[in-house]
This record gives sequence, structure tokens and C-alpha cells, in this order.
Amino acid sequence: MTRTINNVVLIDDNPVHAKAFEEALQVTGNASSTFRCFTTLQSALESLPGEEVWAIFVNLFLPDSRGPKTLERLLSVMSSTPVVV
Repeated sequence: MTRTINNVVLIDDNPVHAKAFEEALQVTGNASSTFRCFTTLQSALESLPGEEVWAIFVNLFLPDSRGPKTLERLLSVMSSTPVVV
């Protein structure tokens, strides 16, 4: 049986959230999952285009973007990737 590599991204400036999220992924036991965390929307937008990402989890209140505009900007670049707010 082939395991799928799930590239999971979190965009959140709170290091406690990032640590908890990473630990939760480790508990699932899916060693083929990769986890990346970005603390600003801009850093994610610069790094993610062209990458295969299974899902993006995003905080709508970031240092460089707030509210619905955060989601709009993210979807303008990663429109085919599921986004969880």
C-alpha cells in the first residue's frame, strides 16, 4: 500500500499554535506528512506557489493581513488547495 505524502501548511504567528499543530500531526502517526509554518501571509505567498500542498490552515489575523482579505489573497495564489480558517 502506498502512503500519500500530505504537505500541510499553517499560517499563524503564534508559536504555541504552531507547536500544538505540529504535535497533533505527529500523533496521527503519518510519517509521510510534512509540516511547514509561516508567521506572515507574505512569507507564505512567496514560498508556496508551485508546491503541492494538501491543506492550508490559516489564522485570519496576522501581522501583515487581517480578516477576509487574508483569505482572498491566499486563494488568489493557492486556489486549488483546500484552506481551513
